[in-house]
Amino acid sequence: MSRWGRPIKNKRRKDPRYFLNESVDHSALFERHEYITNTLGIMPLLSESGRAYYPSEMRSRILDEHLLFEGFFDRFNPINAIKKYGKEVGDLFASLFTLMKDPKYIPQYAKALVEKIIKPFMFSMEKFSEWLKSKNMPTFGAGVDKILNQVKGLLNLEGWKKALTLTGAVIAVFYIKGKLKEIGLDLANFAKASKQVLNTAQNLLMKEFPKLATKLYGAAAVAASTGFVGWTMGAAAVLKVVNLAKDALKGALGRFRSKVGRIKRKEAAAASGGTGIVLNRDEDY
Repeated sequence: MSRWGRPIKNKRRKDPRYFLNESVDHSALFERHEYITNTLGIMPLLSESGRAYYPSEMRSRILDEHLLFEGFFDRFNPINAIKKYGKEVGDLFASLFTLMKDPKYIPQYAKALVEKIIKPFMFSMEKFSEWLKSKNMPTFGAGVDKILNQVKGLLNLEGWKKALTLTGAVIAVFYIKGKLKEIGLDLANFAKASKQVLNTAQNLLMKEFPKLATKLYGAAAVAASTGFVGWTMGAAAVLKVVNLAKDALKGALGRFRSKVGRIKRKEAAAASGGTGIVLNRDEDY
């Protein structure tokens, strides 16, 4: 209660310092090895017997990352997302939210995005950058390199941050493809582009696109102050107008949902004494 006799909001839910200063038993958290590794992106140390353990400094980091993860997603409501963005886009966010809450599938999802979408795009952009420099357009080429380096940086992230920012990068990739196609630039055949088209493309990639990229996969994308609700606002702005981006995300998340459904049915059959064989969890979507 406040000194005025009115109830006040429990700030302990929002500020990690309250958690860290309380004598709370977090031992159960440190037994969730799959969650710590796949969701938080923190690898345990191994004892001589091969058992995972976390020294004091690492435990503090795990607590910090755990609180950030919980706080980042705590205001998201799938029903509200569908109401706000429509069923098609809202369902995509709900599926992504479900994925982030299940540590089993985060690494596979991120790997699939990299192999199927990110790497092919980066290859095309690298060729485009080399061509620009060969045509005496070094400033434009350097701008393309900056985009490439930002996306490459995402590959060094781990856990939910990697999965979420890569999802944002996929949306951004198809935004670029869609916009470049509108102005007449095909990344598979850029050598035929006119000077006017290249000037328009340069303005798009070096002035307009960075603002969008910051919201989708920059530092602000995983900031506690932004949260998943804030991230969906930036993503929805693209998904509702760029069908290529929406279809790409729908395909990636659709494969995830189908795979999870198959695995759960197999596991349920095996648990009930059936012959269910659990699918190989290392396979791509």
